[in-house]
Amino acid sequence: SAHEQARFVAQFGEAAPVRVVSPPLHGPAADATRPFDARADLAFVGSAPARTAEGLHWCLAAGGPAGRTAWPQARLHLLGRGVEQLLRADDRGDTALRVVGAVPDLVAALARHRVSIAPMRQGGGIRIKVLDSFAAGTPVVATPLGAAGIDWCAPLPVPTEDAATFAAAVAAIGQEPSLWQPAHERLLAAAADADRAARLRAAVQAWLDMR
Repeated sequence: SAHEQARFVAQFGEAAPVRVVSPPLHGPAADATRPFDARADLAFVGSAPARTAEGLHWCLAAGGPAGRTAWPQARLHLLGRGVEQLLRADDRGDTALRVVGAVPDLVAALARHRVSIAPMRQGGGIRIKVLDSFAAGTPVVATPLGAAGIDWCAPLPVPTEDAATFAAAVAAIGQEPSLWQPAHERLLAAAADADRAARLRAAVQAWLDMR
């Protein structure tokens, strides 16, 4: 938050205004308007680092018997170079998991799914994969760390570290058009905001002018 950043700056004895700006987004992908009924399943984007593996394993545990009963037909598609390295031996026989790997156009691939998940529990920075999901018009269910640094507001599910709540949110928005459609429309509107990049440039220039 701006308050936390101001406290951080104050530690160094420098009185400086803190301005928080939203990161620029991709414009909506060509397939981003694909409707609910033309999409299926959920997507996870990752690669080989251990912090990505921990988030995936937590998510698989969160979506255990109770979560899979809530959305039994769902398949989790694993996207990203080297993502197969994240799977444990017991995961490899799970018919609900599909390893896709690297794709030529990640945003287009995400636009084929109803839900994208960002179960990050380690690391820092803005999750570009979440911004890619926004550009695809694909609602995201995330942990607080997965949503960090991004404008996150209703009708997207509230980020949570609770495994049962996370699994329930995935099942609900993935199966209920009345929940999915408002989130989808909110993401398309955000991605189509042509002024966002201009606001970011103006904020950076204002900061430079104060130096």
